[in-house]
Amino acid sequence: MLLAPTTPQSTTNTLLQSGGCSKLLFTSKFRGKVRQIQECHENLQSWEVQELWKWFDGPNPSSTPSSYCRELVFAREKDPAVVLYSSGTTGLPKEIPLPHGYFSALDYFQHLPVPPGRVSTAPWLSKPEHPHFLKTSLFHASGIITWAAALLHGTHFVIGPDVPLTASLLKQIVAETKARSGLFLPDTLSSLSSSVKGLEAISSLDCVSFVGMPLPTDVGDRISQVVRLQSSIGLTETGYFSTLQPLKREDWEYFEWNPNHPVEMRFYDDKCSQLVVPRPAGRFTHCAFLVLPNHREFCTGDLFTQHTENPALWKHVGRCDDISKLQNRVLLYPHPIETTLTGHNSVSKAIVTTDHALRVLVIIEPTRDNQHMPRDVANAIWPLIQKINKDLPREAQITKDHILIAPSSKPFQTTAKGTVQRRLVVQSHSKDIEAISALGDV
Repeated sequence: MLLAPTTPQSTTNTLLQSGGCSKLLFTSKFRGKVRQIQECHENLQSWEVQELWKWFDGPNPSSTPSSYCRELVFAREKDPAVVLYSSGTTGLPKEIPLPHGYFSALDYFQHLPVPPGRVSTAPWLSKPEHPHFLKTSLFHASGIITWAAALLHGTHFVIGPDVPLTASLLKQIVAETKARSGLFLPDTLSSLSSSVKGLEAISSLDCVSFVGMPLPTDVGDRISQVVRLQSSIGLTETGYFSTLQPLKREDWEYFEWNPNHPVEMRFYDDKCSQLVVPRPAGRFTHCAFLVLPNHREFCTGDLFTQHTENPALWKHVGRCDDISKLQNRVLLYPHPIETTLTGHNSVSKAIVTTDHALRVLVIIEPTRDNQHMPRDVANAIWPLIQKINKDLPREAQITKDHILIAPSSKPFQTTAKGTVQRRLVVQSHSKDIEAISALGDV
């Protein structure tokens, strides 16, 4: 099991217990973290190992390479190779064992054909000769896929220092490594794109991808003017989905599925379709059925809307478990509203939920450098909310007294990759939500 160092102690305790872990490997800088873990798990054995980069100094002279055995590979196809865990956006994370066959399926991706004249959104497949810069968590699916691509496809990945990425640092990395593409978390791109120097640094790449959570539309539009921007999508169980680069740069928010990596966009309601993966004929076409061998299909829970002019394009708008039912059976899709709000320079993160009377409520985490009073923050974002309200039905309108500004002492809980843990945030603000509900009832 790969435990991210940023995983909260309570979550770590749960995962170690439910996963039946008995041994822990760590590097020197995590000694303090390990002491905290061992206080709760006295029988947990631990060993300090070399830092990551020491492992790349070369093979141990005394080591003996193992010969390839086809029969052994197939025999171990269902045996666990590594255990990851869900992001915990809707509750406590759960472990997800990935068998050896999962990596065979990842290897198969390089054999998936792309329609003539089209380009894959995976730079290590479309331009494998170019180094690819990675600035995401290595402890989750994106990290596993990176390792697999490096080992199986011979891709040259660039991993930067474990510090916040500045414009000058990005330019230095690109200059020294000759990286031509990069994969980032949206928060990093939002920060870089807020300055001219940051945009210049981004433009030194040919292609920029993001993963993990939505990128504010205005941020994406700004970046897409200086570099080719594209969305990436994947799940722990499925690996990444083979998608095609949209023909138009302005369609960076949309996905176009590779017809040779079949998925189904299944009707969900009159606005959305759910991404469903049917079991294919090919053994290694989809990773999901190596992880879940008894499933006939895999329902992702992710919802999309179709492009109004190009039916081949799909835009992610949230998950089934995020949707709230309002009065008169009106459905609230929080994802587009939250994405718009996080584009405001006063907003770091946003959650759209409901009070006890099913009235829409917004919880805002201000940016770190924002020293204004909660009322001032609410006033600053009110014009944007008024603009949002114009596209919402009457039952989904956001009123000014239903804007909750989170204090700095109560930051949003997030996963290791930065995704907001919606349920935990709502629970932590339950008393404030009750107070707002009471005001609305008066």
